[in-house]
Amino acid sequence: MIVKVEWSKPNSDGFKMYHTYECSEYFVEITGWSGSCGPGMKTESQPSNVRLMLDCNKHDICLSGGDVAYIMNNEGKTIDIVRT
Repeated sequence: MIVKVEWSKPNSDGFKMYHTYECSEYFVEITGWSGSCGPGMKTESQPSNVRLMLDCNKHDICLSGGDVAYIMNNEGKTIDIVRT
């Protein structure tokens, strides 16, 4: 699989940054939620902090604040998207 991580914070020149990884397996752990809910309110929360582990912690990536990871098969087709 190919994992492309797009960081929400641009580099010092203002360009969007990303990293590309190759792995055979991945694991997603949600470590934080944003949003609010209460009595009679609709729950509107989404992951705010996500830990993405590739190949049993070979790469341990922390996503937050709008970072996005695209998980693709070896042919380049997106099979999963992890958003914060």
